[in-house]
Amino acid sequence: MFICFIKNIHGLSHRNVSAGLFNLFVTTNPFVVAFLSYIRLKRKISLQEWIGMIVAAIGLLIATRPSITSSEASVNGLIILGLGMVSMAIASVYFKKINLNLPSIVINTWQVSIGGVVLIPITYILEKQNYFLKLDFNLLGSLIWLVFITSIGTMLLWFYLLKQDTVRANTWLFMTPIYGYILAAVF
Repeated sequence: MFICFIKNIHGLSHRNVSAGLFNLFVTTNPFVVAFLSYIRLKRKISLQEWIGMIVAAIGLLIATRPSITSSEASVNGLIILGLGMVSMAIASVYFKKINLNLPSIVINTWQVSIGGVVLIPITYILEKQNYFLKLDFNLLGSLIWLVFITSIGTMLLWFYLLKQDTVRANTWLFMTPIYGYILAAVF
């Protein structure tokens, strides 16, 4: 449910900040997770990990600079985006700390189901003018992508990585902007 809430926050933030700024914010997550893991999980962060995160963040800052400097961002968008990133970091560390002994598919099914039901009224209130969409190929293709690739596939991978090591799992978020730019170019 928490991840679905975070996905909704990210959707809200995209209306108020540019994709480049969003990509830059994603790179803050590994640092927040590393800090929280150090505090809550007593995990030492190696110098090599810090150097890797800093190099990746600098590279993404350079890559996203043009889209950041040319865009507008509202204060509300920045606040929503910041809350989303901090929430995701807290959820990642919490998931590792409680060490659920359930299969990832069970966790994913419950979070998506409960989150979807809870978010229906919120979505209706925030997106009233777009709530009843026309059923067409674009909607169907988007739903298939979001359900099977994003909600099921990537979340199963995410839970697997979190069970291994929260800090290493979150360093993969540095790849998000790269894949985002590739997908943007393709589609």
